[in-house]
Amino acid sequence: MRLTLEKMVISNFKGIRDLEIDFGHVTKISGANGTGKSSIADAFAWVLFNKDSQGNAPGTADFQEKPRDEDGNEIHNLDTTVELYCRLDTMPFNLRRTQRENWVKKRGSTDSVFQGNVSTYWINEVETKLTDFRSRISEIVSEEAFRLIGSLSAFNALDWKKRREHLLTMTDIDADSY
Repeated sequence: MRLTLEKMVISNFKGIRDLEIDFGHVTKISGANGTGKSSIADAFAWVLFNKDSQGNAPGTADFQEKPRDEDGNEIHNLDTTVELYCRLDTMPFNLRRTQRENWVKKRGSTDSVFQGNVSTYWINEVETKLTDFRSRISEIVSEEAFRLIGSLSAFNALDWKKRREHLLTMTDIDADSY
């Protein structure tokens, strides 16, 4: 299977308010430090694996997916959404994840209390259970392979034999036949 990313739409993810990227044959993303370049890779990994591009879980000190104000506090009552427009082999294949805060007003109380986040997942515009979403993604790419492809530091940290093994696996080349 070949997955090709054609477009990504990001809303309220980390420091990105609204961004749409059309990916071509070659897409260059550049900018000064702290301008959101890594957030693009993090958004892609968040949709697929609920982690950032380095493997950190959301809500930890290393990965905070929700937008922050200038004082570093979470901005509440915003939906965080990342949508991927892809091709799987030759067919359109779209993935979307939206995270919404769950605020509950207890009986007899006038104030709502934050009860965590709720994520919804879609495949080709059809809302899908998380287990089905994860199952479909795992048919396409493993989390480890994605991390190695998406992060040079992860790939370069491997022993050369492990790097070779991964490259040969991805290319379906039988090195022993040469």
